[in-house]
Amino acid sequence: MIARWQIEARFGHKQTVIDMFKRWNEEIGAQVGWTADKVRLLTGSVGALESTIQSEVEIEDLADLGRA
Repeated sequence: MIARWQIEARFGHKQTVIDMFKRWNEEIGAQVGWTADKVRLLTGSVGALESTIQSEVEIEDLADLGRA
């Protein structure tokens, strides 16, 4: 399963939001087992708004998400 969070960055703040996602994943996500091989960041370009940023985490099931 994939748990996905999506936000729209304000104009001019996209890189800041990406950096914050990365920092959260390193500091918090890693503590609950969301290692770099289970997480990816996606940004909008073709077919999506340029300001769209999505964070996806590979999880086993909803119980795995709940434990996190």
